[in-house]
Amino acid sequence: MRVTIDFTPALGDRTGVGTYTRELVRALLGLPGRPALRLAAHVFRHPGWHGKMSRRLGTRSGWRPAPSRLLPPGAVLESCHRIGLPRVEDLFGNCDVFHGTNFIALPARRARTVVTVHDLAFLRFAAEIPVPHRYARWVPEALRRADHVIAVSRATERDVVEICDVDPARVSVVPEAPAPLGPAAPRSEILALLARHGIPPRFFLFLGTLEPRKNLVRLVEAWRRARPDLPEETGLVLAGRRGWSEAPLLAALRRARAEGPAAWIGFGPGRVRHALYREALAFVFPSLYEGFGLPVLEAFAAGTPVICSDRGALPETAGNAALLVDPEDGGALADALRRIAADPALRSRLAARGRLVVAAFDWTRTARETLRIYRRLPGSRPGHA
Repeated sequence: MRVTIDFTPALGDRTGVGTYTRELVRALLGLPGRPALRLAAHVFRHPGWHGKMSRRLGTRSGWRPAPSRLLPPGAVLESCHRIGLPRVEDLFGNCDVFHGTNFIALPARRARTVVTVHDLAFLRFAAEIPVPHRYARWVPEALRRADHVIAVSRATERDVVEICDVDPARVSVVPEAPAPLGPAAPRSEILALLARHGIPPRFFLFLGTLEPRKNLVRLVEAWRRARPDLPEETGLVLAGRRGWSEAPLLAALRRARAEGPAAWIGFGPGRVRHALYREALAFVFPSLYEGFGLPVLEAFAAGTPVICSDRGALPETAGNAALLVDPEDGGALADALRRIAADPALRSRLAARGRLVVAAFDWTRTARETLRIYRRLPGSRPGHA
């Protein structure tokens, strides 16, 4: 069996989809009896992509690059949406299975296609995205066309079936896992970073993109409400990239800063993010919708207690290891902040449970389940070569 995997997401910024792609391939390479792997990429944005693949994976062996064409990926996907061309084989050569890791697989002549769906936020929250998301047009059709769909959670599986009208027999749930956190920045470095933003050593942390569905205005207001009742000064740190429609959030942060230590500190390298998780009093993730909730597992892996939303996939990802709150109830969120700040025993219990929960998510298991899906697919399509 020859499997070609779209590695493009792993070549750019370290996004959740990029982490999924890199760690899945790395785990597949470690399986005994695995198929021949080829890694494909839309190389228009990624000169020197062979070297980038090697650096991302930490190895040059066990895989080989697929053929490539210098075409903008957006133009390719729009052409596929409109006229069904180009096909997988036109861009990346012949294979038995093509795995689209980022919501879409190109149509194929003979290859069977597998698509991974990480969430359907661009459909569920389409009205809050300032520019219509191209995936809202492309993804439902691509999922109906695919031979099999991998959903990263049961919540995402339900969305794929209900929103995109995909036959549930063609959908399997294969959870992700957190990537190894790697070394953390020294505590002194993190405390100095926080001090530059006026944040004390004791703080609540959010980490993610600043966008409306992350529900951060409500988090800031809940922190303002809870702050006078906290046993000692406790800051609020928002870490991550700017997204869209963040003006209300930045205004809420300005109001909060007039009363106490709250700040957005941007997006740092992995060693800084690891140290922020480790140093935080608690990680707070009040999102209105997540297809999986990888930051929750990252916090668990760092030994940090978690407060998170009870929406989307977060309850199934967090299990019994987090304080779950209604993300639209600001009073409940403020109460959770007060409770976790005042109770060291609760924080210890949640951290211990988190370590147990995260241990059940493993990239080797993800790779084995993915490989079983490849092998269950029927042979290549009949008809033209």
